[in-house]
Amino acid sequence: MIPKELPSIEEIRKHLSVDKNGNLFRNGKPLKIRPHKDGYTYVSINGERYTAHRISYSLQVGRCLKPDEIIDHVNGDKQNNSFFNLRVVSQKINMRNQKRKSTNKSGVTGVRWDKEVKKWRSMIVVNYKATHLGYFEDFGEAVAVRKAAEAKNGFHINHGREDGHAS
Repeated sequence: MIPKELPSIEEIRKHLSVDKNGNLFRNGKPLKIRPHKDGYTYVSINGERYTAHRISYSLQVGRCLKPDEIIDHVNGDKQNNSFFNLRVVSQKINMRNQKRKSTNKSGVTGVRWDKEVKKWRSMIVVNYKATHLGYFEDFGEAVAVRKAAEAKNGFHINHGREDGHAS
C-alpha cells in the first residue's frame, strides 16, 4: 500500500513540531494520541489524517517523504518514532523486517513440522517466490538453514521477532 502524499513541510510545521525522541507537539503541547487497531498512531492536519511516524520523520529530516518512500520501524515498535528507530526503505526491504505471524507454531518464521514427511521443513519467500530449503530431522538444523537464507537475502536481524518488538 502506497501512503498518501503529505502536505508540504512548511504546512506541517505550521501545525506540528517534534522533539528529539520523535514525539509530536501541537502548540507546544504533546499530542495525546492512542494507537489505532492497526498499531499505528495518526495525526490530523487540515482535516486530513496521516500516520504519525511519517510526519515525525519528515519533521526530523526537514523534508516531506515521497509516497513511495516507506518508513520501517527498525525494532518493530510502531509507537517508537525516534530518528534512530525509523529508516526509509523499499516495500521489499520493509517486508524483510516483520514480526512472526500469530499462526506460527514452531516459534521460528519459515520453519514448520511437516506431518506427512515427519520432518522439519525450512522455507523462505524472496521476491514473492517461495523456496524450499529442505527437510530436517533436527529442528536446530532447520532453523540454522533458514537463518542463513535470511542473511544471504538481506533480511533484517529482527525479522521473525516474537512480539513485534526487538529487544
